[in-house]
Amino acid sequence: MKRLKKTDRLTLVGLLVVLVLASLVALVLPKFVYRSSLREISGQEETQLALYRHPLTGAALYEPLVELPQVFSVMIDNHEEAWPPSGIDQAFLVIEAPVEAAIPRLLAFFTEEQVVDEIGPVRSARPYFLDWVNEFDAVYAHVGGSNAALDLIASGGTFDLNQYWWGEYFWRSWDRYAPHNVLTSTELMRAFVGLRTQAGVAPERLYD
Repeated sequence: MKRLKKTDRLTLVGLLVVLVLASLVALVLPKFVYRSSLREISGQEETQLALYRHPLTGAALYEPLVELPQVFSVMIDNHEEAWPPSGIDQAFLVIEAPVEAAIPRLLAFFTEEQVVDEIGPVRSARPYFLDWVNEFDAVYAHVGGSNAALDLIASGGTFDLNQYWWGEYFWRSWDRYAPHNVLTSTELMRAFVGLRTQAGVAPERLYD
C-alpha cells in the first residue's frame, strides 16, 4: 500500500479541521441568529409599548397619566450629626441650598405613588424653599421654621405639614440625637393628604 507523503497528510488534516469547524458553525450560527432576532424583536416591542414618560420621574409608561400624582416635599437636615439621611436616594428630585452657618439643607421630592418607609431627619422651613415647593403643588413636611418662612406659609397657598401641629404624621428615631431625629414616610403623608382633602381644606392645585 502506497504511503501518503508528508505534505498530503498535512493537507488531509487541514481539510478535516475545516470540515469540523464548518460543522460547528452550521450548528451554532442559527441559534445565535435566532436569539439575536428575539432580543431585537423584544426591544422593539418594549420601545413601541413604552410610548410615554412620567412627567415627574421620567420613568417609561405604557399609557398616559390621567392626572398628576400628589407630590410630597420634605425638608431634610444635612448637618453632620444628621448623617446619613434616610430616603433621599428614592426621591425623584433633591434640591440643596445653604442655610445658617453655611450648613446646607435638602429639599427632597417624592410622589404619592412611591413607598418610602423612612424619610429624614426632618428639619425647619426656610422661605426660599417655598418657591420650589409651590411649583410642584407639593405637601411641605417640616419641623417649625424661621419667622419669614412661617409668615409666608400662613399667607396661604402652601400645603403645609408642620410637625408642631401635626405630630402624629412624624416620629422620633431613638438611634439619633434630637433635633436630628424626626422622621416621616410617604404612607403618613398620604394619610395627611387624605384627611385634609376629606375635610375640604386641602389647597387647590394649580397643576393637574
